[in-house]
Amino acid sequence: MTGLRRFVPVQAAHKAVLWGVFVDPAHRRGGVGRRLLDAAIGHARSARVLQIQLCVNTENPRAQALYRSVGFEVFGVEPRALCVGGRFYDEAHMVLRLDAGDGAVVSVG
Repeated sequence: MTGLRRFVPVQAAHKAVLWGVFVDPAHRRGGVGRRLLDAAIGHARSARVLQIQLCVNTENPRAQALYRSVGFEVFGVEPRALCVGGRFYDEAHMVLRLDAGDGAVVSVG
């Protein structure tokens, strides 16, 4: 399961956020996560999204490696982003640029 939500304000309409990436434990390590990412990225491209952002728990190296394998890069870390059972977790903020990255003005929408 995963979700992709485009930012609403026109100034941020070139971006989308990827959230809720989850693969049932019985189906992990079989390429399901990669197929989910590929589908979400394909959908974003068809919608003319230029940048996808996500957050991932810094204590989840498998997820981080998966995101890096499709081109996501860390652009910051939010300390104590989550609190579960009284324990704090940091989150890495990652981005995937789908455009050429040349800084050109692009019409979206």
